[in-house]
Amino acid sequence: MIVALPPCCPGSSFALHLAVIYLIDILTTTVKKMRASRTKYIVLGVLTLGPKSGYDIKKFIERSVGYFWRESYGQIYPTLRQLDAAGLVRHKVEDQRGRPDRHVYRLTAKGRAALRDWLVQPVEPEVPRHELLLKLFFGTQASPEDNLQHVAQYRKEIEGYVAMLKEGDRRLREKYGDSEQATYWLLTIAQGILVNEALVEWCKRAERKLRQLKQGGRGRSGERNSGPAN
Repeated sequence: MIVALPPCCPGSSFALHLAVIYLIDILTTTVKKMRASRTKYIVLGVLTLGPKSGYDIKKFIERSVGYFWRESYGQIYPTLRQLDAAGLVRHKVEDQRGRPDRHVYRLTAKGRAALRDWLVQPVEPEVPRHELLLKLFFGTQASPEDNLQHVAQYRKEIEGYVAMLKEGDRRLREKYGDSEQATYWLLTIAQGILVNEALVEWCKRAERKLRQLKQGGRGRSGERNSGPAN
């Protein structure tokens, strides 16, 4: 993406500061718009499986794609109203005695066409954010023991995650067999299993390296490294 910076005076640190703020604001706004547009399509996708309320959509996301995608009620409900206004979904109100009315949304032909148009578009690249890797990058400023604990805890979480994915894989195969829909669902789970098993192996290697540093008495030496060599 090319962003045109506002005109500024060369050599002016204040002008440079304003330019950076302007750029950050543009990028932040762009990321928010991209996320909002994707919320639109996951809602449309969920509704291909049948009419649902906003609550139903949120719970379905948590139970199905929650291991690689999340949406909040604050994103889902405004998106449903926008889709309804655009004619991509329609809704009806169901009376619930003693409880608030239930708004149930269904996909329209226009909404299905919009979803299909999005599905054939190239996938937008994303830069992942990973706090553990960030802490390890600056690991010399902590002790090997502290870093070792971080990696060991991460490994335990990932191992539990892999077990959960394998259980989900088993249940899907039992319930849906080799149907076309199950094939696509299982592909997403298989990716999660393989990637996270690789992460577990990386953790084990990292733990071995950090134990070696610990045994060697290294860490928090007071040195300030400038960074990786060019």
